[in-house]
Amino acid sequence: VACFSAESHFNVKDSDFLLDAQEQISRCRRFLKWTYAFAYFIDANADKRKLFEFHQAQLEGTLERLSDIIENTDWSLFLERDIAENQEFFKKRERSISLTSV
Repeated sequence: VACFSAESHFNVKDSDFLLDAQEQISRCRRFLKWTYAFAYFIDANADKRKLFEFHQAQLEGTLERLSDIIENTDWSLFLERDIAENQEFFKKRERSISLTSV
């Protein structure tokens, strides 16, 4: 985050979402890890199990989309561009913020 604000046209608020997203990814992976254990021991009828597995799959999908944006984007490419040329940065920022909001 400091790299974005010091070396480019971004302010700290523009890149603050990176830290929030990384924290959210870490927490969700930890939570998701325990849902597998919970699913193994759950004593529920078929409908409740199906609902639980649906929500678990929703979390997995959202987490993977967020993880793909944050971890597979070469953020250093945006440091060299002028702020007017960084529409792709702001699109990725918007998508990651929408995936981390509740």
